[in-house]
Amino acid sequence: MTRDEGEYTYLTANVSAQSLDKRAEVVAAHATGQHLEEMVRQEIFHERAHEAVGMTGPQLADFAKNIQLEAHTRALPAKVQVLRDAVAKATGFADGDALATSPGYNPAPRRSAGWLTWTRFDVGNSAGKLNSALNGRSLVHSTSFTGLKAMLATGVLASTERRTTMGTHANVGSSEAADKLTGGASSVFLRVLPASSLGSGLKLVWDQPERLLARADYYGANADTYGVVNPFKAGQYAKSTRDPFKIAKFANPSNEVMFADGIDLLGPEGPSRILCSNTSQRDEVRTMLQAKDITAIAGKPIEEVVTA
Repeated sequence: MTRDEGEYTYLTANVSAQSLDKRAEVVAAHATGQHLEEMVRQEIFHERAHEAVGMTGPQLADFAKNIQLEAHTRALPAKVQVLRDAVAKATGFADGDALATSPGYNPAPRRSAGWLTWTRFDVGNSAGKLNSALNGRSLVHSTSFTGLKAMLATGVLASTERRTTMGTHANVGSSEAADKLTGGASSVFLRVLPASSLGSGLKLVWDQPERLLARADYYGANADTYGVVNPFKAGQYAKSTRDPFKIAKFANPSNEVMFADGIDLLGPEGPSRILCSNTSQRDEVRTMLQAKDITAIAGKPIEEVVTA
């Protein structure tokens, strides 16, 4: 992935995350980008049209495809500039340069397990405010001991769709059939809960939710909606939001926050705590991690992370 490809994907992810897709500036930028690419495509065609003489049908198809790809590559730097300026104006910045120099702007992707994620610049630019809004609250994923060991063996809390591609058999997770109908099967589910109310049971706990809410690929609902994104099902459930400050205020104990694909449990996104039901489970999990040469998760020693 080139820098331009990464930044264009980053901007597109932030457009979705911040619900900017219907803003006039962004709509116009996408139209301008398509026009720029079409102009470049026409230029390339006129430069190389003579090469098509005598080509067979399949050869012409490859020729046209190569022109399309080259046009996309050549036009991309200009498309990035146009979209960056539009996103900047839609979010209160003077121009794209002002946005690009803001502290939260970071178009470099982050590796999360076997895929890439991008961050939200609005969250990065208001980190202190969001931290205050989340004070005393944690993101939590409840599981079984069998499920916990399976997740730590692979190192990832994976969505139903991702588990399928990884070869995991069906019915490992909760409500898999319902999630497939709602569209929630492409995400993993966490809940926002007061840190003081977690009680007992097996749980993955993120005591700094902002670490995950910096991602650009989540949405949430203050109810149990099975992660609905299917428009034919959405009317049956509470409306979802991508606003981290609204998510921070979720009070329904059945609320849910969905993260696309999954979460890398052994990397920087790993949980602050892994709560086991008893010391036997705790010791088994610690031994399993030590056998994988995992001595710390997200910067904390596993003795502090894995507790009972």
